[in-house]
Order: sequence, then structure tokens, then C-alpha cells
Amino acid sequence: MTGQTDLVSPRNFKIGVVLMLTAYLMFAMADTVNKWLALASLPLVQFAATRYGSHFIITLVEARYRGVKKSDITGHIGLLILRGLLLASSTFAVYAALRHLSLSMFSALLFASPFFVCILSAPLLKEHVGVWRWSAVIVGFMGVLIIIRPFDSAFHISSFAVLYAAFALALYAIATRKLAHQCPPHVMQLFAGGVGTILFVPFAIYLWQPVGIMTMALMIFVGLVSWGGHEMLSRAHKMAPASTLSLYSYSFIIFLTAAGYLIFDEIPDTTTIFGTVIIVMCGLVIWYREAIVKAGKLS
Repeated sequence: MTGQTDLVSPRNFKIGVVLMLTAYLMFAMADTVNKWLALASLPLVQFAATRYGSHFIITLVEARYRGVKKSDITGHIGLLILRGLLLASSTFAVYAALRHLSLSMFSALLFASPFFVCILSAPLLKEHVGVWRWSAVIVGFMGVLIIIRPFDSAFHISSFAVLYAAFALALYAIATRKLAHQCPPHVMQLFAGGVGTILFVPFAIYLWQPVGIMTMALMIFVGLVSWGGHEMLSRAHKMAPASTLSLYSYSFIIFLTAAGYLIFDEIPDTTTIFGTVIIVMCGLVIWYREAIVKAGKLS
């Protein structure tokens, strides 16, 4: 495939960028509210169940409107369920970590996900990964260690929950790639919402604590903006190639760092900023090398 970006009109590219930025703004809004809910010491499964329940209801309505064919599911139902489990488990890990980590640290660690994608793409997708990307992965994980500070008094074990979330999201991304040409996006969304709902609702019923109207509204809001973020991502990738849009995903770090400062009075220290810069730079190297490989300029 060559010259893919040349086939994208300037107007569609701009729309794709706006949709991509909107998606990550929505994800940042969801995680900001998640941190507030987590600090309220509610059972994690309570707002996880509400988040996925809201998501599932929306996707049920969408599936009713768009229709679901047997061929959309047959042959890959196992991968659809696995994808849903990966997303649900990463969400729960994020909720657990947000009680203890700043939003800036959390967002930076979550961007270890491209490093895991790079590592896993060789055995799972049979993609060739060259020396530049392997080097970026190694240096990128050094940036992760700088942020985590495993031998420092600032270390918190919740950092590993974020790294698990990054790993699960990497597998989720690979599963999405495998399903992209076999299954419509609304069916993937339906399973993502359904699996999380089935997983969390029974525990939430047992552990449910009464909440006020505002807290309940915020829990539902998380589900709505999470669904909206995934919807914006899907629409963005219809407007422009992923290789050109991925660069804008780093806006998530900016959005969450700003939210941490404005809402929780969190100011990232020098070590966190330094580690974040390393992670972002290495992520950009991986993005650039993948882009030129897909454009046919490298083998």
C-alpha cells in the first residue's frame, strides 16, 4: 500500500484530526471523573458497572438500528469476547490506579501501550520490527522506569496496574486490527459494552452503595463519553489513515495533565516530566517508522 495519505482530501484530514482530538478529550474527561469517583471510595465495580451498562444500552440501540448479521459474529465470537475482556480488565486496573496516581503520571504510563503493541505485533501479526523500533521500545521503557521510580519513596504499586492496562490495551488494539475487516464497528462496540456489563453488574449489585443524584449522573456520564470517544475514533479513522492520526493521540497527556492541575491541584515534578518526554519521543519514533513502512518507503 503506497501513497495512502495522498488519497485523503485536506478537508477529510482536518475532520479526522478534529474527531481524533475530540475522542481523546472525551477519554480525558472520563478519566478525570473516574479519579473523582475513585477518591470518593466507592466500590470500583459500582462505577465500572454503570460505565459499561450505559455503554451497552447505547450500543444495543445502535445495533437495533444498524442490524447485526450472523456472519458479523460467526467465526470470531471468541476474539470479540476476548477483546471485551481486555477492555474491561484494563478499565478496572485504571480505576484502581487513579486512586493513588496523579493524572499526569497515569497518562504518561498508559502510553507504554505502543511499546507493547510493537513487541506483540511481531509474534501475533507477523509484522517485521526493525532496529529503530526495538531501540525506541527499550529506551521508552527506561522512561517508564524513570516515572515509576521503583526504588524511590515516591513509588506506588498502582503504577503496575497502569502498565497492565497499557498491556491489555495493546492486545485490545491488536484484536481490533484482526477484526477490522471482518466485523462492523457497532458489533465490536456491542460486545465491548456487553462483556463489561456482564462482568461487573453481578458484583456491583452485591456491593452497591447508595449515591446521590450528582454522583449517579457522573457515573452515567463516564459511560456516555467513553462510548462517544470510541465512536469519534471510529469516525476519525474513516476520514484519514491511522498512521497519520496516531500522532494526535498524545493530546491525551496534555488534556489529563491540565485537568490534574485545574481540578486536583496536581503539578508534575521534574522526574515525571523527564520520563514523559522520553516516552513521547520514543512513541513518536515508533509512529514515524511504522508510517514510512506502511507507505512502502522501508521494508
